[in-house]
Amino acid sequence: MFCSSCVGGRAGCGSGRSWRTVCGLINSPVGNSALRLLSLRDCTQLRGEIVDSLPAFHRLTRLDLARCGFVRDEHLQTLGKLHELRVLSLDGNPLVTDAGLAHLRDLDKLEELDLRANPNVTVEGLRRLEGLKLRRLTIAACRAIDLEDSRRLETEWKDCVFVR
Repeated sequence: MFCSSCVGGRAGCGSGRSWRTVCGLINSPVGNSALRLLSLRDCTQLRGEIVDSLPAFHRLTRLDLARCGFVRDEHLQTLGKLHELRVLSLDGNPLVTDAGLAHLRDLDKLEELDLRANPNVTVEGLRRLEGLKLRRLTIAACRAIDLEDSRRLETEWKDCVFVR
């Protein structure tokens, strides 16, 4: 399910209609019982409170919050309750830090995590994800991650492909 005017960010999220669409979906008992995929990519008009409602989507396996701009560490604590998540995109959310990543360590089904373009994520933050069964970790344009440190981590996480 995509918010109607946010599919791939093509139409943008500047209209109030997209906000109402997402809120209606979250408040719908039908929507939150069956939803498996939610993309709010580029939905910059949304607010962080929307994340607080996401645990109602207990079957959610794919969540795209790329370039929303509102995602903070405290929201990652809420995302850590989405135990069915397999794919999570947090790319381009500069308020995400190492401290927030620690909240994702209980997502034992998480296979793909996109952290690209998050300037406050470091190798220390990635280490907080040790134990997850990640198959793909995207860290391109994370300025605080040293190439040598990421290569060292990649040799330790043998089953995970690092995308730089």
